[in-house]
Amino acid sequence: MAKQLLSLSTLAPERPVIAIDGQQYECAVPDDFGVTEYTRFQRLFSQAQDLQQSPENETEEQAIARAVEAESVCRKAVRLIMPDLPTELLGKLRLTHLLAILGSYTDFIKAARAANPVLLPNQIGASSSPDSSDSMEAGPATG
Repeated sequence: MAKQLLSLSTLAPERPVIAIDGQQYECAVPDDFGVTEYTRFQRLFSQAQDLQQSPENETEEQAIARAVEAESVCRKAVRLIMPDLPTELLGKLRLTHLLAILGSYTDFIKAARAANPVLLPNQIGASSSPDSSDSMEAGPATG
């Protein structure tokens, strides 16, 4: 009997959901991303991680500007992974909510990669350095 090398499916995959205010919203799965979207998500994720680092001697104004930029970057990344999330609701989410969504999504990606490493590149959710965390630090997602 021949050894099966790979098993592919063209059926729609079960999608992870994130509940916001009791309503469930589906997330994209890695197969949904073309090269452009995947690259955009990787870039946004990396920027969001970088923006969480506080440089030494940062002024309050610089910290506020960094937080505003982080929120914008995270909002764009969440839009990519939750395309059906209503724009008004996305606008209501705070930075802690956005970080919690991205952290949960990267955990999902890591689990999917562990189950089938051949199908997923190793960039999303990967540590960028030995000192960085495996996923985005979100803190408590309180409203």
